[in-house]
Amino acid sequence: MPKAELAKTYDPHSVEKKWYEFWQRRGLFRLPSASQRPGAPAY
Repeated sequence: MPKAELAKTYDPHSVEKKWYEFWQRRGLFRLPSASQRPGAPAY
C-alpha cells in the first residue's frame, strides 16, 4: 500500500474553507435570541 505524501507547507485556505462552510451550515455564527440570553447587552 503506497503512502500518501504530506505537503511541505500548510495551506490554510483549503482547510479553513471547508470548516467555515461546515460552521455556517450548522448556524454556529448566529447569536442566540435575546430571550435565551437574559441580562446580556444588546449590540
